[in-house]
Amino acid sequence: MSDLNRIGDFLDAIRRRVYLRSAKIIVASGLLSPKRLEVRRLYHYHIRKTAGTSVNSAFVSSSPLRQEKYFRLLHARSPHIIWNHGRPVVGWDKEFFERGSFFFGFSHIPYWDIIIPERTFSFTVVRDPLERLLSYYKMLRLYQVSRKWSMIDAPHAELDQEVEYIRDNFQEFLNHLPRQHLLNQLYMFSQDFKVDVAIDNASKIDRIYESSNLSLMVREMNLRFGMTLSIPEINRSDFRLNLGALDISKARSALGLEYEFYDQVRRLPNFASKL
Repeated sequence: MSDLNRIGDFLDAIRRRVYLRSAKIIVASGLLSPKRLEVRRLYHYHIRKTAGTSVNSAFVSSSPLRQEKYFRLLHARSPHIIWNHGRPVVGWDKEFFERGSFFFGFSHIPYWDIIIPERTFSFTVVRDPLERLLSYYKMLRLYQVSRKWSMIDAPHAELDQEVEYIRDNFQEFLNHLPRQHLLNQLYMFSQDFKVDVAIDNASKIDRIYESSNLSLMVREMNLRFGMTLSIPEINRSDFRLNLGALDISKARSALGLEYEFYDQVRRLPNFASKL
């Protein structure tokens, strides 16, 4: 390692310590709390392919360039932090989350693998399991062709690995896909893919929203916390999957446990069905 690299790493470590401490002090003071409520921060248990990126973008900035800002800055070197009107927005950083050094935080870290501080409003977004799986498969197929993550027009380390799950056909993809990706919603709340455990854990967070009704989430957040959120428009690809009835049938069968979770989680008291 060169001296310049060592100096760079040293400065990064200092910057991380400064941000970690300053963010915690600012948030703990309560000065940034919406409507001066007891809630000090908000945390999103981000399940992949449930419109979570749109949700996170809404918190990052009110600027028309918020998606670009979201991807460019949060995929920079650690810590992944943006100061939005003086409020620290943090992505994918377990230490920042467990120390409470964030106003809005999000990550794919499972519920059972992280301890979020008290006085945090926690929420997640769920989606029909088949829709979520097909969206994930479509994302991998697109990445397989371009080797670029369209949101930032650049390679993506996780997708470089996950694209290897693609096989000659969709059914082979299902056979090779690890369970944590196949049943990602269930896995978020149960390490062992137990529906009863997942439901119990999901019942402990503050709110569960449906991806097809994010407008309800926006209205509720704005009303409850005095915020001015809006969900950004995200460019959709016109790429079409060519799947047959047998493919869909196999997928639904493979998603049996997740459908059990999905059906039950929408009956929990903390599931947002209306204001």
